[in-house]
Amino acid sequence: MLTRPDALSDAQRSLLSELTAACPEMTSLTGLVRSFAALLSPDPANEARLKDWAPGAKFGSHPAKGPGESGGVCRVTCPA
Repeated sequence: MLTRPDALSDAQRSLLSELTAACPEMTSLTGLVRSFAALLSPDPANEARLKDWAPGAKFGSHPAKGPGESGGVCRVTCPA
């Protein structure tokens, strides 16, 4: 997630795709990481963009749940 997509090998891209699709939380996390990465490029408008980005990152699209209320578990088998 933290590497530029064009710098990934085919195998890395495939694994990233599998991990991203593993569950809604991973899909959401990937979107947050990618949108934050766009804010790292020097741009005077990024201060305002970050202020818009932060509330969505804090609360996300999935409401916080208590222990045992996750509704599911992400399960992905990673290569050794």
